[in-house]
Amino acid sequence: MACWDIVGKVCGQPVSNLLGGRFRDRVESFYYVARSDPAEVAAEGALAMKSGFTTCYLKVGAGEPSADIERVESLRDGAGPDARLRIDANEAWSPGEAVRIIRDLQRFDLELIEQPVSGRVLDEMAYVRSRIDVPLLANEASWTRHDQLAVIRAGAADVLSVDNQMDGGLLNLKRSAGICEAAGLTVVKHSLGELGVALAAAVQVIASTPNFRYANQAYGALLSEDVTVGFGGGVDSYVDGCVRVPEEPGLGVRLDPEHVERYAELNRTDGAAFAFHDPNALSASHALPKR
Repeated sequence: MACWDIVGKVCGQPVSNLLGGRFRDRVESFYYVARSDPAEVAAEGALAMKSGFTTCYLKVGAGEPSADIERVESLRDGAGPDARLRIDANEAWSPGEAVRIIRDLQRFDLELIEQPVSGRVLDEMAYVRSRIDVPLLANEASWTRHDQLAVIRAGAADVLSVDNQMDGGLLNLKRSAGICEAAGLTVVKHSLGELGVALAAAVQVIASTPNFRYANQAYGALLSEDVTVGFGGGVDSYVDGCVRVPEEPGLGVRLDPEHVERYAELNRTDGAAFAFHDPNALSASHALPKR
């Protein structure tokens, strides 16, 4: 990312121009509903729509399918009939269970179902895809270009998730999307929780690539602020669920020195408090292989 930023600044061009020119001036993201209580899920759905987002994303795959159904129903109630709902099971279900639960959830007019079964067994994905009416999004199955080619050959998904951090940089992100475009498939950008610099880098690629046709994954709406100047941090940095494609040379964003200094100091003095760690996770999670 740093090298692309340097090249763009030397050339006086945004990275999107170096990658062929832009197809869009804004890149859409979904709203991550990071709640489990049904009442809170409904409230988050309402907030997402009020904030201008069109797509809500919710994790499913609870121990009891009835809990998933209740939460998805709550999200539909809170977000309203026009919202797009995307759910992600993170490989939680067996093929038969996936078909049964997804058929029950179809009444909530789902946009996509992400990785309902293991990403390591493409035959299972193809089986589920052939028996549901919701488009299937591959994620754990499609982390690299080589994985994506295998998914395409197996007919295992309708949409594929792509991620430059998983597969060697911005040019490989564009190559991933190109492989899928040749197969007539759309793609969405996966996120590993990046801040504004990495978000801007991905946005430059997405802007220059035609088959990013769904709202992409990003965590900016969950942040209170960002380390860049006015980009990617908090709900207010999105307009209608979109971030603008920076037009300045390179990645097109600047670091905020005060924010960088403050968070660097917090990391030095209290970094453990910000770690993504749950001591109960091992005992609470189902052991592989899943049901």
